[in-house]
Amino acid sequence: MKPSSLRPIPARLLKSAIDSLRPWIPGSLAVDLFAGRGRVGVSLLKEGARRVVFVESHRPTAKLLETAILNFQNAEIATQDAFSYLEQALIKGYLFNILFADPPFKEWSKTFSKELFEKVAMVSAPSSIFLVKHPTQMVPFSVFFTAWKTVTVGDSTLSFYRFGDM
Repeated sequence: MKPSSLRPIPARLLKSAIDSLRPWIPGSLAVDLFAGRGRVGVSLLKEGARRVVFVESHRPTAKLLETAILNFQNAEIATQDAFSYLEQALIKGYLFNILFADPPFKEWSKTFSKELFEKVAMVSAPSSIFLVKHPTQMVPFSVFFTAWKTVTVGDSTLSFYRFGDM
């Protein structure tokens, strides 16, 4: 992914995400998949997340991300494919409380959506929250998660899901 192809989360979606998550952020373990510049993950750190892992496969973009998280000791960058990272996180026994994914819109398909939700479910703690930014015309569905709410801005929708019991 070239930096010029990054679609940072719009301010309105970011505000909605943080406002909705605020009660669950302090002390949480979070992952920002397809992180780009990491706006969601950085916001989680500012709100008191215990640790945030930023997963970004594009090395030059990951380098830019290093600058954004310089002041946070509880942040980590994994420069690799998001699906590979999730498989390794499962092996290591990581369970995240808050998971965010903003995959490139060109990747979206039913197959991609199914794989994303399956892999995210493997590393989701009970009652965790999964936020996914996706093209408005694509409605993700998963048997592992319960839809909570959606916020749409133009061609982007941010969908909120809960894993397990609410």
